[in-house]
Amino acid sequence: MNFKTFYIILLFFCAAFVGAGFGFAKVYQQRQEGRSITLPEATAFPQVSEQIYQYLKNDNNGSLALVGNISFDDSILLNSYDATWKSFSCDDMLNPVSSYLSHQGCLVGSMNGTFAGEGKGRQNRSEFGYGGSKYYNAPDDFANMLGDYGFDMLAMANYHTYDSNYSGLCQTKKTVIQNGMVPVGIFEEEEDVCEYETKDFGGISAAVFSYTEALKFKPGE
Repeated sequence: MNFKTFYIILLFFCAAFVGAGFGFAKVYQQRQEGRSITLPEATAFPQVSEQIYQYLKNDNNGSLALVGNISFDDSILLNSYDATWKSFSCDDMLNPVSSYLSHQGCLVGSMNGTFAGEGKGRQNRSEFGYGGSKYYNAPDDFANMLGDYGFDMLAMANYHTYDSNYSGLCQTKKTVIQNGMVPVGIFEEEEDVCEYETKDFGGISAAVFSYTEALKFKPGE
């Protein structure tokens, strides 16, 4: 192979690599641009009138906030217990997030466990009569605290619903209501299963439904 032929082949491969590089760069840029789609603000919610859209955008009363699992396990019970006053308080844990919880149109939390009363759970710690290792039963102080921090509803259908048996479920529902919240997903009567709760906030009505894979009704437990 003479120098001229070698030079032509080299230029060919250089051109091919350069072209491929530009091609890959273009594909990469297109894919990056395709990762996010930004709609003009005026057309983001075309099914909602401009007046309603601006209202929801600027008024906290129209907000819906959902909070993940709320569980009062043994460590929380121990750390929040005041032996002198024989009471419980989680203010130190909730104060850092209080600004996120307050001023919501509707605040919904997912509650693991029961408010069955002192000594009423399946498994209790002797020092204060509540339990939170395998079966969760929290003191009423915590229900009062959740109400004070602005919770409107508690979704309670989960694998801890029957931690204090049927009687504990009934007492839990009563305690939640007494503290100004709506329990969702727990029922005293079989015919009430799958009923949902509604909440009006900011001129909007929302339906909240909480369910689990299996439901049982054995009042004798």
